Amino acid sequence: MLLDAGFELRCNDTGKRPTAEDLKQMLSGAYAVVAGTEKYTADVLSAADDLKAVIRFGVGTDNFDIPAMREKGLAIGVLSAKGHITDQRTGKIGVTTTSAIRIVLDRCATVKEATEMLAQFDMHQSRGSNYHFQLVDATGDSAVVEYANGNMYVLPDRYVTNFFLTPGVSTSDCGLERYKILERIMAETDGIFSDMNAALDPLKQVSEDGTRWSSVYNSTDRSVLMVLEHNFERTYTFRLDDPSL
Repeated sequence: MLLDAGFELRCNDTGKRPTAEDLKQMLSGAYAVVAGTEKYTADVLSAADDLKAVIRFGVGTDNFDIPAMREKGLAIGVLSAKGHITDQRTGKIGVTTTSAIRIVLDRCATVKEATEMLAQFDMHQSRGSNYHFQLVDATGDSAVVEYANGNMYVLPDRYVTNFFLTPGVSTSDCGLERYKILERIMAETDGIFSDMNAALDPLKQVSEDGTRWSSVYNSTDRSVLMVLEHNFERTYTFRLDDPSL
């Protein structure tokens, strides 16, 4: 079936456990791998730019560098959007926004992969609300994904608040003032900040009474800087490679 679909199968027929160098050669350009007892270190995985799936033949994940498998740095956020109820019904498998976030984080490494993955599902709200997604990856690519009139829209925007950006769709200007502030800041800085604290300042400028938290994600070192309840004098930093998380 795979051969008929145009895939090439590479097999380890040496009868020996492949070395790191063997794995690098075998994984170059590979879409998926059926793994045995060989070790998939960060060095090995660095050679597998096209790898999308690792299927374990056996039990356990001790031989996998799990943090390295997640180091692509894809981040996804969900925001409420005033207007159209998020409720697609095109005959695809239905998911809610919370499930969609889990699927994207588990299976995707880039914004392109994430938007292609989301397009495979019908999106539904989980409590009678309206949502859109903000996506960004470690390459600097970004997108906003919106749902209206039964359709999914992907826009190459780098910032979003609480109204629809898709032309002709928005029924509200909720968040427009904050959006204009972000638009000005991004134009002045080209979206480049010296560090995470500097990147937190625009969020401080658009924070309002209903804002419960503000977060800056570093998709390169996989860390997040967070502020709770408008208290920008006290910040919290978390890292995905922190063993306590």
